[in-house]
Amino acid sequence: MRQVPDVALKGWTPPHYEVDDRGKVVGAVPGQPNNWGRWGDDDQRGCLNLLTPERVAAAATLARTGKRFALGLPIGGPTTMPGYRPPPLHLFSQTTGDFVLGDGRLQYSDDHLVLALQATTQLDGFGHVGSGDVLYNGFWAGLVTASSGARRLGIHNLADGIAGRAVLLDLALEGRLPGGHAIEADALQAAADAQGVAVGAGDIVLIRTGHLGWL
Repeated sequence: MRQVPDVALKGWTPPHYEVDDRGKVVGAVPGQPNNWGRWGDDDQRGCLNLLTPERVAAAATLARTGKRFALGLPIGGPTTMPGYRPPPLHLFSQTTGDFVLGDGRLQYSDDHLVLALQATTQLDGFGHVGSGDVLYNGFWAGLVTASSGARRLGIHNLADGIAGRAVLLDLALEGRLPGGHAIEADALQAAADAQGVAVGAGDIVLIRTGHLGWL
């Protein structure tokens, strides 16, 4: 067996906290501001709780022209792949062309796609990012593992979809925002005022930065 160099060995100290039978870190304190406990101690949906049936129904009445806009990013496009993730792997198992000189069976195409989720448009569940071993609403970060998946705060909590009134705030009217630029609340409010729109509870805010010109 190959000997592992000492430089690769690291000690480990057990964490100084307890996890209760609901998967909550006992005594965990959130940063500010936060929504912990706003919809109950066991909530896993956050501000999506604001998308009530009444607000969704009201949003549906705002459609006027029926024009649709594609907001999804192209799979494997140059703007979507962080440098530490491999590009998508696209494999074809069958195509209709494979059957042209065949025996007349049903012709079909089928393919397989293997990709990191951030290779295209995607939504993160609340189990995506934690701090100090704690996730949203005080849930323990150890509840999300490669073998079990997310036992709390998984994206399946959003499986019924996200529908509501959308507000576009265009922060790139004077050109693309510089890299590393922090978008703060006053900039969002200024954009809303300039566009004559108001952002209300349950609204879905889309922010244009200029980095995806086709959006």
